[in-house]
Formats: sequence, C-alpha cells, structure tokens
Amino acid sequence: RKARAAAHTTNGFLEIADLRFTRGEDHLRIWHLPRARFFDQSFCALCGSVMPRHDRGRMVEVIPIGSLDSDPGRQADDHVYVGSRASWYDFADHLARYDEMPP
Repeated sequence: RKARAAAHTTNGFLEIADLRFTRGEDHLRIWHLPRARFFDQSFCALCGSVMPRHDRGRMVEVIPIGSLDSDPGRQADDHVYVGSRASWYDFADHLARYDEMPP
C-alpha cells in the first residue's frame, strides 16, 4: 500500500512470454522492495509511470491497468490478496475475493 500510496492496486496478469513492449522498454527500471514477498516497483525512468513487472514467485507479468493507453477489453474478475488488505478498506462490489492468489 505504501509503495502505491493507495488502499489497493488494479492489476491484470499475463504469461511472461505474452508481454510485448512496443517502445520504451529500455527506459524500464525496477526497484526491489526488500520486505515484500512478491512485489517489486517497476517504473519508467523518463516519466516515473508505473510499468508492468515480473512477479518473482508466480512467473507472470503483473500489468498495472492504469498504465494502459486503451481499454483492456474486459472487466475485473475478482479481488486477490484480500487477506492483507487495509483494515479500514472494504469492497463495494460482489466480485469473488481471495486471501491470496487463486490457483
């Protein structure tokens, strides 16, 4: 939460082999958060925008949906890592909720 300055993030997931940058990949920088189990901070060195990152434990690309320039073509499926959400935050929808990443 502190790294994103928000109660949660909105991410999509892709197989690592399926992610393709059309430009600017050479500007990608990664900061490893020492206390985080899976989370790294990936950003553009030119503008600071949050960028896709490799997940260290699950072999997927985590795509911050807010970083996309166009509609991803689908709606949210569920909420993951609800078990570690901020105690003051509750969800206002009826999507499935998982304490961790679902299988």
